Amino acid sequence: MTEGDFRFSAARFRRWPVCAIVLLAAAQIIHAQGILGANLIVNGGAEDGPASTGGTSIVASIPHWTATGTANVLSYNVPGLLQVTDPSPLDHGFQYFASGGPASLGSTGTLTQEIDVSSAASVIKGGNVKFTLSAYLGSVKGAGLAPAAQLSAAFKNSNGQTFSSAMLGPLGLYSNGMSLQQQIGLVPSSTVHITMTLTLSGRCGSATQCASGAADNLSLVLTPLGTSPGTVLGTNLIVNGGAEAGPGAPRTSIATYVPGWSTANGVSVTPYGPTGWIGVSDPGPADRGVNMFCGGNGDANSYQDLDVSAAASLIDSSQVTFEISAWLGSLQGFSSPTLTYIFYDWSGLQLAPTGQLGPTSHVGTALVEASHSAVLPPKTRRVHIAISFGTNAFVADNIAFTLAAPTGPPVITPGGVLSASAFGGFTAISPGSWIEIYGVNLASTTQGWSGSDFSNGVAPTSLAGVSVSIGGKPAFIDYVSPGQVNALVSSDAPVGPVDITLTNANGTSDGFGINVNQTEPGLLAPPSFQIGGKQYLAALFTDGTFAIPQNAIPGVASRPAVPGDTLIIYGVGFGPVNPGFSAGTVVTQGNALTSPVVFEFGSTSVTPSYAGLVPSYTGLYQFNVVVPNVATNSAAPISFTLGGVKGTQTLYIAVQD
Repeated sequence: MTEGDFRFSAARFRRWPVCAIVLLAAAQIIHAQGILGANLIVNGGAEDGPASTGGTSIVASIPHWTATGTANVLSYNVPGLLQVTDPSPLDHGFQYFASGGPASLGSTGTLTQEIDVSSAASVIKGGNVKFTLSAYLGSVKGAGLAPAAQLSAAFKNSNGQTFSSAMLGPLGLYSNGMSLQQQIGLVPSSTVHITMTLTLSGRCGSATQCASGAADNLSLVLTPLGTSPGTVLGTNLIVNGGAEAGPGAPRTSIATYVPGWSTANGVSVTPYGPTGWIGVSDPGPADRGVNMFCGGNGDANSYQDLDVSAAASLIDSSQVTFEISAWLGSLQGFSSPTLTYIFYDWSGLQLAPTGQLGPTSHVGTALVEASHSAVLPPKTRRVHIAISFGTNAFVADNIAFTLAAPTGPPVITPGGVLSASAFGGFTAISPGSWIEIYGVNLASTTQGWSGSDFSNGVAPTSLAGVSVSIGGKPAFIDYVSPGQVNALVSSDAPVGPVDITLTNANGTSDGFGINVNQTEPGLLAPPSFQIGGKQYLAALFTDGTFAIPQNAIPGVASRPAVPGDTLIIYGVGFGPVNPGFSAGTVVTQGNALTSPVVFEFGSTSVTPSYAGLVPSYTGLYQFNVVVPNVATNSAAPISFTLGGVKGTQTLYIAVQD
C-alpha cells in the first residue's frame, strides 16, 4: 500500500467513527440526507420561476412558496427599482422578492414555506444542532419611507406546536438596497417541522410615493455543534474584523455588502485617506489595512453572533478568558462609536451585564484602541457583538474577540473513556479495540494521523506530542484535539482493571480506571441509523446500499435485504486473528478470527464467509454474511455471538423475502 493510499484510508479514521465506512454511515449519511449542512429554504434566492414582466405585474405563483397579498418577484436593474449597484448580496442572481409592482408597492405580501426535518429527528433530539438563519433584507424605493422586510423561522413539533421562533428584521432602508441579517441558536430537541415566513411590508408617503420591503438570499442551515475547543480558542472569532474582506465605497455612498456583519441603516466600509477624511497618517492601528467601518444614518449599527459552544466544558469550569478590542474614533470634533458585547446561553438568557467599549476620547481626527478582558461567564454559548455608529463621522477598525484557556496538565473527565461510540460505545475496552478519550487540555492543537506518521506500516504512539498509556502499554494515537483523543489499544495491553493516562507537553493526567476485557465486540451502528426508535445495523450491500427500510433516511441509498444477499458488516474489539496482526500494524492480507462468530437473524443462525481484520486498515473487522431464509420484517432483530457469548447491542435490519 502506498503512502497516498494510506492517507486516503487513515484520514477517514478521524473523530469517530474510525474508518471510511463509518464516516459514510455517520457523517456523510447525515449530511447526504439534505438536512444538516445545507440551505433548507428552497428558492431562497427568488430565482426559480419568472419575475414580474417589466416589474409592472404580480407573478401568478412563486415556486416552493405559498404567497398571500401582493408578494412578488422583481428583476434587478428595472428602472426606478433595485439596481445591482445598490447594496445587495455579492452572489445575487437576477431576481429578488418584493411586494407589488411599481403601481402597487405600498401593499403588503407574505410568503410561507414548510420545511420537514423529521429525517434528522434522532440527531436533533440530542439537543446539539445549531441553526443559522440569514437573509438580505431592505427596501425598494425606500427614500423617506424605509418599508421593512422580515423573515421568521418557527420550530415545531409533530403536532404543529411552536417551541420557539427566530426572527430577522423587520429591516428597511431609506434608499434602494438590502443588507445582511443573521441569527444563530439551538434547534429545539423535538423539532420535526420548521415554518418559514417572509413578510414584505409596503408604505406610502402619498398616492404617488410608495415603497416595498425587499429580500434575497434567504437561508436556514442546521449544523452539529462543535466539540473541539481548539476551534474557538486562540483565534479572532470576529469575521472580517478589519473591514478588508469586501469592497470599500466612498464615504458619501454605501458599500454594496459588508462580509460577516449584519448591518442596518447604512453602515459601510470606506478607505482611509481622501482629503477631509481619516488618513493613514492619523492616529490609529499600526497594522491598519485599506479600509475601515463607518456609520451611515444616525441609527446605523452592525452586529455579529459568535458560537463558542465548542469550548463548553472549559467555559463551564471557568477556565476560559476572553479579550475584546477595537479601534474606535471619528473626525475631529466627534467622539466614537460604541461597541457592546453580551453573553447568552442557548435559551437566550443573558449571563452577565452588557459590556461596553467606547465612546473613546481623543484629540483631533483619530482612532483609539479600547479593550477589556475577563473570565467568560459559565454557560456562555453565544456572544453578541454590536457596534452603534452615531453619525457617518464615526469609524471603527481592527475589531477582535478571542478566547484563551490556561495551559495545565491534561484532565480526563469522569466517564471520559469509552470504546468507539459508533460501534456501541462501551465503558469497558479490550486489546486491539478503538477508544475515545474526552477531557480538558488533552492537546494544544487538532490533528489526525497521516501516512507520514507511520513507520514501516506501524501507527504512531505519539501525535502532536500526545501519548496514551493503557496499563503501562502505549496506545496508537489516531486523532488529538484539546477535548478529545482517539486511540487504538495495543494488543499486549493487560487484561483486568487498569489505569489510562494521557501525557502531553504540560504533564500527565491522573489515572482513569477502566476494565480491559479479552474482547469487547461491537458492530457498526451509528446514532444516525436510529429509525423509528430502533437502532439499525449499518450493514452494506456490495454496491454500497444499506440494508435498512427504503427511503428511511432521505439521500441515503437503502433497501431491505433479500434472502441470498451478501451483507458486509463492520466491527471492532473482536480479538486476535490468524495469521496474527498486532494492533497498530496495517493489515496486509486476509485472515480469520481465532474465536468463532455466528450471526443470528431472529432465531436463524448464519456463519459468515469471511470474519477477520480488514486489509489496508488496522483495528477494523469485516464480516461477509449471506442473508438466510427469514420472513419479511422491516425491523428484523439481528445479533451475534463471539466464542459462544452473545453481543450486548440490540440491533435491527430490514428483510424482505
